[in-house]
Amino acid sequence: MQTPVKDKAPLINTLHERLVMSLKKKCFKCKELRGKVEEMRDSIKNSSVPVVSELLSDLLSILFRQSLDSFPIIKVF
Repeated sequence: MQTPVKDKAPLINTLHERLVMSLKKKCFKCKELRGKVEEMRDSIKNSSVPVVSELLSDLLSILFRQSLDSFPIIKVF
């Protein structure tokens, strides 16, 4: 039985069957990874907690440094 082609192997000296086998293996791995990504998205969507709009605006203002002076704890530093 032949083995798949390594990632950086020269294509000129490689048998067609080995190239096909490698391509099928990569496609299968991509399909598995897409499935895992979908599972993670569903998990995040199902376990997420809604954020109150005021809290969201405060967090965004902190992240984008728009109103850091309005927070008393910042004045300490």
